[in-house]
Amino acid sequence: MFFVMVEGVLNRGAKKSEDEGNYLRNQEIDLREG
Repeated sequence: MFFVMVEGVLNRGAKKSEDEGNYLRNQEIDLREG
């Protein structure tokens, strides 16, 4: 049971940093195009 919770937290953390990476990449593209 404990491992399932840990895995969920790790997956959520990975998703969060992935979203942040996409956000930064989009800002970079906006700067380059704008």
